[in-house]
Amino acid sequence: MRAARRHVRRRQLIGGIALLASLAVSPSAAQAGRLIVTGHDADGHCMREEMAARASSCAFVATGVNWVRAGAPDPTKPVLILDRGALDLQKSVDVMVAAGATVPYEVVDPRSAAFAALPIDTAT
Repeated sequence: MRAARRHVRRRQLIGGIALLASLAVSPSAAQAGRLIVTGHDADGHCMREEMAARASSCAFVATGVNWVRAGAPDPTKPVLILDRGALDLQKSVDVMVAAGATVPYEVVDPRSAAFAALPIDTAT
């Protein structure tokens, strides 16, 4: 009986040590800021669907833009929109502006020389 109790206590101790060790080596949260990357093009659906179908896509874009801006050191700075071609994201943000939101932005083609030279920091 005594040996069984000792065995249980040893297992509890080992389990506790393992838990503390896993917490000690767990990665901490990133402090870089807010970013949304999606594998699906809500901005494209916002601009290309029929009005009734596109409402949820436009709402997703608006929620995402508002969430990203809310975490900025200075939310009055313009949003950097990396877009090219049909400029669906820019047009989606324009839908927000038309609905009364204030969203200053700058559109840059991520494949351009202008993007390569663009300072990306919280000052701009």
